[in-house]
Amino acid sequence: MRHWRCLWTAAAVAALLLSACDGSPEPRPLPRPTSAPPDAVAACSRATATTRSDQLAAVGDSAAPQIGPFSFHIYDHQNGYPTKVLIGVTKDYSEAIRLTGSRCSDGRALRFWYEERREFPGPLPKTEEQMQAVGEETAQLSPAPVGDGHAGYIMFSSKGRWQVTVTQGGIEVGVLLVEIV
Repeated sequence: MRHWRCLWTAAAVAALLLSACDGSPEPRPLPRPTSAPPDAVAACSRATATTRSDQLAAVGDSAAPQIGPFSFHIYDHQNGYPTKVLIGVTKDYSEAIRLTGSRCSDGRALRFWYEERREFPGPLPKTEEQMQAVGEETAQLSPAPVGDGHAGYIMFSSKGRWQVTVTQGGIEVGVLLVEIV
């Protein structure tokens, strides 16, 4: 008699568990970890030019990555310090450029410091969190003559792949993919 009671209880428990299911024969997938926003992923996959933080190309060097009328010169990266990035003007242009960007792995916004009249805030080095709070998420750079350019810093707060999108007049000129090593 006790054996039947155990079987009956087991059957009732199984019935309750099955009634809680949505009826699909496949197990439900587990939620995925958060990933980069689709626009950040798309920008990282459509790079116009690529470079690495350990491959400095001097101003005027044809090996420097080019996007539209601009050449990019990225200096060595050190964690906790802003990375100096010179943007050279290689062709005439008359409309301001806009830089935005993000980390390819999670879409975290990239920050820029192209404030020519202000000193970079100290002390250094900064924590990753502090690097993510310095500067602006958008750099607006005025037209400059050929041979001139813009000197400033980009806050690559960690190693990895980052994208910098260059727009002019609301139109994307290109995407620079930077590998910080």
